[in-house]
Amino acid sequence: MKSRAFGLMAASLLIAPECVLATPSAFATAFTTSTTTTYNNIYTPPVISNIQTYSTELIAEMQGGTVLYDQTFTVPYSDPSVSTAALGVAQGLLTGDGAASILGPNLLSNNTSLLSSVSVTGSPIFVSSDAATATTAYVGPQTIYVGANQADPFVLLAGQTDYDTLITSVITQDIPTNTTDTYLTTQVYELIGVPAPSTVPEPDTLSLWGAAVMAFGLVRRRRVVASTSD
Repeated sequence: MKSRAFGLMAASLLIAPECVLATPSAFATAFTTSTTTTYNNIYTPPVISNIQTYSTELIAEMQGGTVLYDQTFTVPYSDPSVSTAALGVAQGLLTGDGAASILGPNLLSNNTSLLSSVSVTGSPIFVSSDAATATTAYVGPQTIYVGANQADPFVLLAGQTDYDTLITSVITQDIPTNTTDTYLTTQVYELIGVPAPSTVPEPDTLSLWGAAVMAFGLVRRRRVVASTSD
């Protein structure tokens, strides 16, 4: 009997410590850390780039006549392909058509308009950061979220306490913007060929001369008749 009682006592001593150790775990205190990050974006005035495009038209025509040359170029008039090469061709056509002199080139129209505006946002540029710390006690049963950006669930059993330290960061960054504006300048230039003065009398002038000659002949004839009668 004594040996059996001793065995039961020994067994109870081996089992009892497990029960004693399991009980405090339900009331254990935990310490966790959480973080959140907030971005404060600032936008500086955009950097604007301008792109100039051109439509330059060169017209050559005889005074009061037909158009001999009409070409449009995607460069300004100052470009040698217009002010030298194209201008030379146009002048040659006017001269070949009988122009004694050439007027121009004269600027007939000049207009500039915005074709497009495209904005592109660049990568954020770090400016500054501020951090604040706060500790909160949570008592179970409940589930809280801890870790980076408070993304990890943490289960508190009944009677458990967790002291969570939350670090809140505010990062200020500059968001750069680049804007590209495209403009179109449209210009029209004109050359006028002036023909040489005509040496042939106009029809009205010939008629006047003919009438004058006839009148002079009649007067002279009358004088001759009168003198013969006398």
